[in-house]
Amino acid sequence: KPVNEMVFKNDFEDLGNWYEVPTLQIGEGHSGFHYSATDSVNPYSITFSRTILELGTQQMNGVEYTAWVRVLEASGFVNLVCSVEKDGKQSVYCSRDFRPSPNELGRWIQYRLHCDFPPGLDLDSRVKLYVYNSCGKSADVDDVAIRFIY
Repeated sequence: KPVNEMVFKNDFEDLGNWYEVPTLQIGEGHSGFHYSATDSVNPYSITFSRTILELGTQQMNGVEYTAWVRVLEASGFVNLVCSVEKDGKQSVYCSRDFRPSPNELGRWIQYRLHCDFPPGLDLDSRVKLYVYNSCGKSADVDDVAIRFIY
């Protein structure tokens, strides 16, 4: 029976041996004690990365990616990113800037990115979803959810 969607969630609380990931921090996360901290030294959050084959052979129509983000400094912003790539070449790239208003600084805000996929993606292609801190100001990421749409 074909599936309509596949959902992955991560609150960074149960990462097993991932505790050496440099962006993983202990403190006041959105829904727990762990979160992924980004800045000019570590601009990428913890990344979801799977091949199309690992996600199934059924044609995917797209993905919806949500993340709770806390931007800590004025003029800070982040990008939610989805890329599909094989052998260093991207076949899909979606990115969206998120800039909190002044009254949202220091607060956890949920951001959402939707990305459509073209038909016929190679099964060896890798889907990557992450938050990219292109401005270098401190921003934290927690409670990510990924919903692949079939």
